[in-house]
Amino acid sequence: MELFLHRYSSLNDREIISQSYKVSRDILKKWLYRDSTNTIIEVPDFKSLLEMKNFIVAINLLIEPFSGHVKGPIGMFYFENGESKDLGELTITATSGEKIDIRLKKYGFEDIMPEGNQKLQTILEDGNIDHFIAAVTYGDDVLWNYKENPSEASFTMEEPDEFWRFE
Repeated sequence: MELFLHRYSSLNDREIISQSYKVSRDILKKWLYRDSTNTIIEVPDFKSLLEMKNFIVAINLLIEPFSGHVKGPIGMFYFENGESKDLGELTITATSGEKIDIRLKKYGFEDIMPEGNQKLQTILEDGNIDHFIAAVTYGDDVLWNYKENPSEASFTMEEPDEFWRFE
C-alpha cells in the first residue's frame, strides 16, 4: 500500500505545488529505523490508506517541532489557519510488543499529554527520529510549479511559507 503527498505554498497570489512524494510501508520503516535493521516502533501492515495516514499523523505529532517546520497534513489534521483537529485515539505497538494508546491531537508546551503520548514521545525522542516531512522529502530539492496553469519548467524557492497534504 502506498500513498502520495505534495508540499504547497503560494507565489504571486497563486498556489504552487511540489513534485509528488511516494510514501510506502518501506519508507515509513526507514523513517523509524533505530539502526539498519530495527525500527523504533512496529510499522503495521495497514488495512487502509486512512489507517496509514493516522499512523503517520500520530508519530509526526509527537516529534514535529512547534514552529519553523512544514505543517501538515493540511485538510486531514491541520486547518489552513494552523489550528489542529482531534482525530481520536490510536494504538501503537512498541518493538517490545507493548501496546501504547495515544490521542491524535496536537499538544502545546503547557498542555499535559496523556500518559501514552508521553511514553511514545520519549521512545521516539530517544531514537532521534526526524519529523515526517523532513524524512520523506528533504533528500531532494523541492521543485515547485503553479497548481493551475503550470509553467513549462519547475523552479526552486528559498524558504517558502509552506505546508503539506496527502494526495
